[in-house]
Formats: sequence, C-alpha cells, structure tokens
Amino acid sequence: MTEGSQKAVYLRDLLKRLRINCFFDVGANIGESVKLLRRIGFKGYIFSFEPHPDSFKSLHSALSKDPYWRGLNIALGSQNMLSDFNIAQFSYHSSFLPSKIVKTSRVANVQMKRLDSIIDTVLEGITAPRIFLKIDTQGYDLEVVKGAAGCIDRISGLQSEIAVTPVYDNMPNYLKMLAYYESLGFVLMNLFTVARTAGNGAILEYDALMARPKSLNGPPQK
Repeated sequence: MTEGSQKAVYLRDLLKRLRINCFFDVGANIGESVKLLRRIGFKGYIFSFEPHPDSFKSLHSALSKDPYWRGLNIALGSQNMLSDFNIAQFSYHSSFLPSKIVKTSRVANVQMKRLDSIIDTVLEGITAPRIFLKIDTQGYDLEVVKGAAGCIDRISGLQSEIAVTPVYDNMPNYLKMLAYYESLGFVLMNLFTVARTAGNGAILEYDALMARPKSLNGPPQK
C-alpha cells in the first residue's frame, strides 16, 4: 500500500472516530480532497475555501452537483481584510507568502476572513456539527488557525501541512507549528510524508493529523 493510500485509510478511520459530519477544506484548489473524501465514504458536509479565482471556477464546476458540498471563494486567515495573493503558474503553489522556489505569475487582491467571524453563518441550519479542519495553504496554515481562535474549541480534528524546511518566506517550521497546535489541545495522531528534497531525500514536508483526545471515540481501526 502506498503512503497516499495509507493516509486515506487513516483519515477515513480518524473521521469515524471523531464522528465528523462537517469537513472544512481550506486551500481546496480544484477539489482533490473533496473527491478523496467521497471515495473513502465520507457522506457529511464539506465546505471548501479557495481564494484563487480560476481554481474556484474549476472547483465549483466539478462539485456543484454534490448536495452536501458548499464552496466559498475566499481565503481564511488571521484577519478580515483584502490581501494580495501570489498566483503561481501551477495553482497549487499559489500563496499569500513569497515562494523561495516558484515564481509568481501575477498578484490578485482577494478577500480574507477569520474563521471565527463566519463559522456560524457557514454552519447555519446544521444540527450538532462536529468539525474537522483540513488546511493546505502553502505556508499560511498557522494564520488560518489563529483566525479560528474564537471557535477553536468547536474543532475536533485538524490536518495541516508542516514544513521541515520551509519553502515560503516567513513560514514557520514544523516544530513551531506542532507546538502551537498542541497548545490548543490537539495531540499528534500521525504524520505522512508530503515531499522530500530532490538531492538527498530528506523530509521536506509532512501532513500532520491531529485530534482532541476527548473527542475520540473507540480504538483505532486495525
């Protein structure tokens, strides 16, 4: 089984243990995570946040017929503001932070919101939401979590891309990010390799899966 398949199986089981019915996909790009979630059997609500104008069009076109999917063409961060967003040639490299390895093709002015300022509106009409927050924002994950300060206790699980060697300016490294998440009450459940350096094969980035211990239900799947 490939590491990607192992991560998919582990995520499926973690969502079940946390009894998640609302999945927040921040930095959704064109919907790869949404398609994966449906393949592994997640039937709950999925909220995709994507500021890239072209990516959001593709995202909406691909998923608009899913009755439990909702897309928001905004970014999440630590402030409510309009902010410059660096759009790269390949959309998944786009970020609020300057890249050390990828050139910016153009800059777009996009809307950023704190999650705690919109969460009640996003979840309106959903009974007893149990939330999992998945973040993949090319170096901006920590700012997204800071913007959830007023609702962080409502989030049962977390997935964040953490960098051993940051490839964006002002991106915190993995130790700082893990320490911050742990200070909010999350415990590290698993790590999966996202990328390695081309030269020596050292770990470049991980996906960290975390959870609130009190939210877990039952033992992990065998």
